[in-house]
Amino acid sequence: MWIDVSWLVDTKHRNVELHEGETFDWRAHGALSDIRDQGPCGCCYAVTSADNIMAMHQINLEELVDLSWQEIIDHCPWNKGCGGGTTLTSYLYVLRRPGGGLSRLQHYPYIGRKNTSPGLVLPPAAVGIDAVMRVNYFSERNIMRHIKVQPISITMYWGPAIQNFHGPGIYDGKTPMTWSLHILETPRMQAHSLLLIGFGRNNDGDDFWLLQNSHGENVGDGEIYRVRRGGEQDILFGRMEDGVRTGGLVIYANFPVVAVK
Repeated sequence: MWIDVSWLVDTKHRNVELHEGETFDWRAHGALSDIRDQGPCGCCYAVTSADNIMAMHQINLEELVDLSWQEIIDHCPWNKGCGGGTTLTSYLYVLRRPGGGLSRLQHYPYIGRKNTSPGLVLPPAAVGIDAVMRVNYFSERNIMRHIKVQPISITMYWGPAIQNFHGPGIYDGKTPMTWSLHILETPRMQAHSLLLIGFGRNNDGDDFWLLQNSHGENVGDGEIYRVRRGGEQDILFGRMEDGVRTGGLVIYANFPVVAVK
């Protein structure tokens, strides 16, 4: 079911205050769980979606419930299991699932592949959502305000440079192509879904976005990536001019919504 809750989300993020040089990280607020490792299964879309619903639930109800991305892999009819999928179709599955919601991870654990056994039984849903919304305006401050309301699921071009970036530093690679060239490069560049969980500024005065990956603690900085934020051309979100976005590695961004807090 689609519910118009845009008034609620707009009110929340528009009223958020931003402060010069501040750091915000949803891990510090207890909204995120253990480090995830999807292994060779191409299910980043499912991990990101389940963890964002988990975060949203904790933010609204102060209860951290680990949710099953394996359920999305097995049962979402619009995704391809370990062959990829999207966060949008994953959220739509959760909206339309019989009984509504997503089951607990402990009741439907991850097995690293799509379970095609006949007669799979769905455990009871533990957490539901009321809607899914996409981010349409990609200015730096707009994204920062959204993040302070809840994490954002992003799907971005995931090339070798950022894949192989490790350590606590800030990824400062230049956006390698414009949107038109992104489209041409799509067959050769992998898309990957992650959680955008915060932002900050380091001791050298460099601003960054904070991303949570799902490939274990041996990637990035213990699963976390810091990507340079702002400037004339933001690495993730490009540049907004007269309402039009150009450049940036992010393909799309969305988030689940609960209408009642």
